[in-house]
Formats: sequence, C-alpha cells, structure tokens
Amino acid sequence: MPLLEDPDRGSQARADREQEPERSEPGTRIPPAGAGYKWGARLVGPGCGWFIGALGILYAAVGVPGIVYLAVAPLTEYVLGIDGASPRMSLFIALLVLTVAYLVNIASVQPAARINNVAVPTEILGTVVLALLLFFLRAAGTEESDHGIGHLTEHRLPPGHSYG
Repeated sequence: MPLLEDPDRGSQARADREQEPERSEPGTRIPPAGAGYKWGARLVGPGCGWFIGALGILYAAVGVPGIVYLAVAPLTEYVLGIDGASPRMSLFIALLVLTVAYLVNIASVQPAARINNVAVPTEILGTVVLALLLFFLRAAGTEESDHGIGHLTEHRLPPGHSYG
C-alpha cells in the first residue's frame, strides 16, 4: 500500500482514479484543428452541432464583411494615403480584400496555411509589443489627455465617411 493512501479509503481512492480518465476524455477527443460544428455534434449532439454551424455561417456572412468594411478598408485608405475616400472606395477596398482572401482559400489549403503560419506569430508579437509599449508609456507618466474611458462610447464615423 502506498504511504499517502488512506487505508479506510483504499478501494474508493482506486475507483476515483479509475473514473478520472472518463471525466477528462472529452477534452482529449477534440483535435487541435477542425470545424467546431463537427465536434459539437460529436461531443454534445446534432442539435449543438447545427447551432454552432449556423453561428459560423452568420459570422462568415455578416461579421467578417462588417469587420473588413468598418476596419480594414479605412485602415487601408489611411495607409495608402487616400484622403476623403468615398463610401464607394471603402466598399471597393472591402470587396477586394474579401475576394483575395476567398480566392486564397479556394485555391488550396497550403497557401492559406502558409499565410496563417506567418500571420499568427506576427499578430501575437505585435500584441505583446503594443501591450509593453502602452505599459511603459503609462509607467513613464505620459501626459493626461481627454481620452478617458468615455472616449470609447463616443459616436464617430470611421475615416473617409460622412453623414452627407
């Protein structure tokens, strides 16, 4: 008998250890890659898989184009130095970016995987560098500005857009 095992709970402790793999098994069945709807259906049930798939389709149909139109297009206009771009220009840039992304994915999985293998570490590195920069700027006692937490709730138009 091991020294740390309670003699009164010997058989119960063994039974608990034997059940531990059953409790942790679902986590080991999920692979590092794959569609969420497939694994939701396998682990929970077909209804869960359908719901996850429907949310994924909604995100791809509404979320991604919205992010591209409201974030990527104005940032691209700014980087390219396009001042006072019209909403049509923003729409053109957004459609161009989406088309290129879709064509890369349609062409083959390998180009998309190569791009992803470069993009993910770059994004992580950029996030860490930005966080450190903001931390050290704050620690250095930079000047206070009127950009407090309320600045996040102000309604402003993205660059290149107007009410007119």
